[in-house]
Amino acid sequence: MSATIARLILSTVVMIATPALYCTLLFLIMSSMRPRFSELDVFIIADGVFGVFLVFAWLLIWRSEVRWTRMRVRLTVLSVFAALLPAAAVGITIELTIPYSDGEAGVVFGAITWALTWIPLTVFCWRETKVERANRLRMMGINAIVCPTCGYNLTGLREASCPECGSRFTLDQIVASLAKHDVEVKS
Repeated sequence: MSATIARLILSTVVMIATPALYCTLLFLIMSSMRPRFSELDVFIIADGVFGVFLVFAWLLIWRSEVRWTRMRVRLTVLSVFAALLPAAAVGITIELTIPYSDGEAGVVFGAITWALTWIPLTVFCWRETKVERANRLRMMGINAIVCPTCGYNLTGLREASCPECGSRFTLDQIVASLAKHDVEVKS
């Protein structure tokens, strides 16, 4: 089994196990901290622990696959906080629409929204650029012909169109993009 397949399986297990972990955590915190904290405080504590667990698990699973640059680190940290905006919007909306609510439903659905927002944000923050992809292929010994639009490896294709993004181009455009790309990589 390749490392990427193992990471994908592990990511799936984490995503499936996270709700069960959250409920278990909520039960444990509620049973041990309930006399000292209000029910709403217990939900907020469980959400915080849940968020920290998810961030660290996701980073541990994917850390070696990401080329960590300063920008990616900044975007990753920013994404943790950016995901709070839709989470807060969902939580507040639920609290405003459910009569006689004490806040727990908004906190729980806010946490779910945060997780469902943060993970896709990391996908956008961590994806490799065209230059990084070309460098990675060169390091593997593959001098690839790549799509001028999206950077997809076109080596071995018989048509002048990209199966990834659908762009169509001429042979002259591909040669020009290879020359331009070589200049970008060398500088």
